[in-house]
Amino acid sequence: MSRTTPGSMDNVDLDGYLRMDGTASTGDMVSLTGLVADGITIAGCGWNVRADEADLGDATNGVWATASCTSSSASSTLTVAGGSMDGSSSNANIIYARNAKVTVADVAITGQTSSGAYVAQASTNGDVRLIGVSWRGLDCADAAGWTGMSDCWVDVSSSSGALYVGGTANVAAYRVMNFVPVFVADHSVTTTTVSTSGTCPGAACVVTDVTSVGTSNTDRS
Repeated sequence: MSRTTPGSMDNVDLDGYLRMDGTASTGDMVSLTGLVADGITIAGCGWNVRADEADLGDATNGVWATASCTSSSASSTLTVAGGSMDGSSSNANIIYARNAKVTVADVAITGQTSSGAYVAQASTNGDVRLIGVSWRGLDCADAAGWTGMSDCWVDVSSSSGALYVGGTANVAAYRVMNFVPVFVADHSVTTTTVSTSGTCPGAACVVTDVTSVGTSNTDRS
């Protein structure tokens, strides 16, 4: 796909993979729901793509979610939220970012990587976030953080790259009516990774923002 930026694509079933080429015509988000494909490739700049509940992967061709741009000033963004990523026995880098931000959340990845390849790799100015991701049945993060190379091998191949690994959490938005909390839907909740110094918790605790993870909307439960 090139020279066009659709607002949404629903229930697309591809005999192959989805590829976005060149420079996006607008900076608007392309929302994908129910995509079935081998993988997602962004080979260009300025794209903003989100795939919800995608069924990605093929036992022969592998699985991937990658974004690569030639310019650091017009980076692309790819988010895969929910669904599945079922790979082959010799995948290349499954998740990859160069001059781009790639987030994969609440996804179980299967398959094996080929020699020299990784579950996730952040290259030049690449930003990779793995949230609630498992690989071959092993979690990439637990309460202590990244579970290590034996469970989830990842790589930052450039000094300008960054890779974050973490889990999911439940957040509620509510209002009190007649002294009873009532959950409300369609409220945006933004999460941010932070670092701390000093004595925490306490008045001497200093919290510094590291990076914004993303935004989700509440439902009624």
